[in-house]
Amino acid sequence: MREIKFRAWADGKMHYQTEEMWWFFGSYNYWSLNRGDCPGEIICDSLESEGAKLMQYTGKKYQLKDSKGVEIYEGDILKAHHPDHLGFFIGEVRFNVELLTYYFDGPRFDIPMNEFEDFEIIGNVHEHPELLPGKE
Repeated sequence: MREIKFRAWADGKMHYQTEEMWWFFGSYNYWSLNRGDCPGEIICDSLESEGAKLMQYTGKKYQLKDSKGVEIYEGDILKAHHPDHLGFFIGEVRFNVELLTYYFDGPRFDIPMNEFEDFEIIGNVHEHPELLPGKE
């Protein structure tokens, strides 16, 4: 079974859930990360936080961790090797809703993540957009 975890980019920084925090998901794509007992203190949310973006962990089903064992989330920028090609590709991790799979989005390719090996997280699209080819 796939482990479901999230992180959020909001107010200029990345927010990860800790043991004393919990997520709330409401209608109309509303979400919040909260601390303490219900209703608790809102750490960030999709309405009030500047630049808020929710990103999901790719999960154990895909066994997507980088070469250092770091969990890979949507929005991460990876350097990865494809077994059919020489060299490395650099791209962003995205989710394809129609195919229900994570894919590697680069300037000249959209390839499912399970076709790659030797992942290395080199940044994320919020803190290091310049790492993506064509975004220099």
